[in-house]
Amino acid sequence: MASHRKQLEALSALLSPAETIIADVPSIFIESKSSSTNPVGLLALTATSVAFATGPGRRAVGHVHPRSEITSIDFSDGLLNSYIVVNIRSGALEYRVNPREAKRFMAAVEGKAPDGSGPGLSGPGSSGSIATELEKLADLHARGLLNDEEFAAAKAKLLS
Repeated sequence: MASHRKQLEALSALLSPAETIIADVPSIFIESKSSSTNPVGLLALTATSVAFATGPGRRAVGHVHPRSEITSIDFSDGLLNSYIVVNIRSGALEYRVNPREAKRFMAAVEGKAPDGSGPGLSGPGSSGSIATELEKLADLHARGLLNDEEFAAAKAKLLS
């Protein structure tokens, strides 16, 4: 796994020179259900985009999505793992993250949504409905991203 410094360098290479990283979180980009093939890297927030990079190497992965392309950024807190889902017009990008670090990242996401528009946290206590959040949890569970215990705990937390 590339060091944090190398991942930051890889992110900087993807971003325009004027962009500054506001927040970042170590993450695993969920490309498939096989955890051995999912790249480990750094998810970053800038004023104009969300980006992910693994750092240099043969299997280097990197992508940048401008905020105009992002419909929402969601957070799902499980017992063992948490997930950040970046919803873009063409689909969703999922990242498994440490819960404590994810909450810090999501606080930056919420603080950077200009005038209440653009990407922001859509979850319990926000504008998303409970039914919508239950559907998202069920989808994560069905795809194997939440195990039975994590799904039950997240569902109970949402309904409490």
